[in-house]
Amino acid sequence: MFGYDYNPEKDDFFPDFKEYRGYRWIAVKFYEKKSLYDIEYKRIFHLEYSTLRSEIEIPERILMEVLRKEGKDIEKELDFEGKDKEMLITYEKMKGIPIYSKIPKEYRGRVLPEGVELKLLD
Repeated sequence: MFGYDYNPEKDDFFPDFKEYRGYRWIAVKFYEKKSLYDIEYKRIFHLEYSTLRSEIEIPERILMEVLRKEGKDIEKELDFEGKDKEMLITYEKMKGIPIYSKIPKEYRGRVLPEGVELKLLD
């Protein structure tokens, strides 16, 4: 992103994230450098966790998303036994997040407006 001039007034390039901190949910507007505290989980359940950023976790998360979209059992396909515990942690973080392509485009990577509810999980 070197040289990228972010303007939140006209650009929605960067997604929002979620965090659970101190017994409360927080929506992180990462590149606006602000957070929305004590937000209802139903407004952010579809967002990725803000900690999912490493060069290891992102490819794992993409693989898991593809497997889910194909209807495959991730636990069987990846066989977590004897593997790095980090992959299991990535799986635990993602299994409550809906498949990205099933989220309406206007809400992908965004905190849901008050009063909007999505029912996307099986």
